Amino acid sequence: LPAKEVRSDSQFMLNAFYRSMGLKQLLIANLELLASSGRNFKEVLFELAKINLELKNFDEAEQYYLQLLQSDELFTDALSDLSFIYYQKQQFLKSLAFSQRAINSAPNNLDILFNHCLVLLSLDQKQEAASLIDTILTVNPNYQKAKNLKKQLQ
Repeated sequence: LPAKEVRSDSQFMLNAFYRSMGLKQLLIANLELLASSGRNFKEVLFELAKINLELKNFDEAEQYYLQLLQSDELFTDALSDLSFIYYQKQQFLKSLAFSQRAINSAPNNLDILFNHCLVLLSLDQKQEAASLIDTILTVNPNYQKAKNLKKQLQ
């Protein structure tokens, strides 16, 4: 049956099936139907954004994340993923802005701090990035990605 002809709770079961079978295009189509129904809107938008990001559909993912931020401007995952999207698009100033907002939303998240270092380096702000790497390593001396990046910067 087409997804639109089943009960709405069945659509959630279809999502699980499509997800488990790796049928991402069918999952996207089903999620879009759910989004239009308004049920679990935030969760559905977030899943649409993540799947599109996985598929490297950056423009679509960007739009879903921006919609999420309209209802929750401190949605850390949306802020962080938008920073990544803009980084991939080489829009480094936009990436920096969303990265900073992600840090403000989750200041103790070392992965977000590390990703911010990468954005800083893309903007040739090596000293600020190095300082932030030291901060990360003070909190967690075993944070391997930061250790590797510090070696590269020396």
